[in-house]
Amino acid sequence: MPLISEATSDGGFAIRGTDDAVRSIIPDEKNTSSVSGMSAKVSMEPTDRIVLSADARLLVLQDQDGGVLLSSANPTLEQGTETVPAKFVLEDGHLIVTPIEHTPNLARAACASSFWGNLIFNIGMAGVCAMLGIATAGPGGVACTMAVIGANLGIDWDRPC
Repeated sequence: MPLISEATSDGGFAIRGTDDAVRSIIPDEKNTSSVSGMSAKVSMEPTDRIVLSADARLLVLQDQDGGVLLSSANPTLEQGTETVPAKFVLEDGHLIVTPIEHTPNLARAACASSFWGNLIFNIGMAGVCAMLGIATAGPGGVACTMAVIGANLGIDWDRPC
């Protein structure tokens, strides 16, 4: 049976498994993930794994032998004066507890490759539309620009990489 140590000095907690290795879950000062909610950094052994139920309301941290080091079910979050049901989300080594009907974390900037992709697309298409506008004395350039705006809106440039 794993032993859960007292709370760590950084507000998290540590778990010692039967293999004597220590795993930890430490709250992030600021959530920088693409999901709004409470975020924590998970440090575990390379052979450990985190399993989420299909509805993401049950989390199990297992060691390499399938032994349960930690399990948590049916998380909730405080929103104002009410408690709302939440779920678990894993992203880049972070465990986020977010409302079941979560919204994207708008504070996170898009990744660099999406930024450059959007910029290159817009510059390239501006050149194409300018040439088409010159060739058709204006109407072709306007139609091309409207089509490019529609295409650009349909591309998810802000997705996390």
